[in-house]
Amino acid sequence: RYKDRFSHYFGPDAYAQFREVTSGRFSGVGMTVTEVPRGLRVAEVFESSPAQEAGLDEGDFITAVNGKSIAGEDSRLATGRIKGEPGTEVTLTVEKGAGGKREVTLTREELSVPAVESEMKQAGGRPVGYVQLRSFSEGAHAQLRQAVEELDEQGAEATVVDLRANGGGLLTEAVLTSSVFVEDGVIVSTKGRTQP
Repeated sequence: RYKDRFSHYFGPDAYAQFREVTSGRFSGVGMTVTEVPRGLRVAEVFESSPAQEAGLDEGDFITAVNGKSIAGEDSRLATGRIKGEPGTEVTLTVEKGAGGKREVTLTREELSVPAVESEMKQAGGRPVGYVQLRSFSEGAHAQLRQAVEELDEQGAEATVVDLRANGGGLLTEAVLTSSVFVEDGVIVSTKGRTQP
């Protein structure tokens, strides 16, 4: 393991799970999560999802999947354990903030979650576009660009991009997303032994 919390080795199975997570379509239980030392923290629960029906809430902690601890595990690998074939079951160990621990068994479903949600809001009597970007999954930049353009057409004087609960994703999508707002100049640069 590299001494870098942003570097992780993915074997073939883990890489397949990562590709599924970043595609925007997956079979799972219907929530977004963020990585914390004890496992995963639930950031958002989608309506009419298995997670909502099981009573999971924002702020809950998932500490084990099918009885195996996920403490200290990369969030993309941990969420990969939660995902699986539609119709199959997964058991999560869920803890409330300072409350008790419980086991919850959910049946996975095929889900398609939009990366972007937007709406017009008012701030000090002025129209402000609000865009929530859930992940940097495939196609997220196009969804973001469309949302921003629609809000501009509706008269938004400013736009707020909410990245809270964004679990990350593809570097290319993050760069393209930044390019929606930065017309020219360097967004990111990479350097390595095998590539310039």
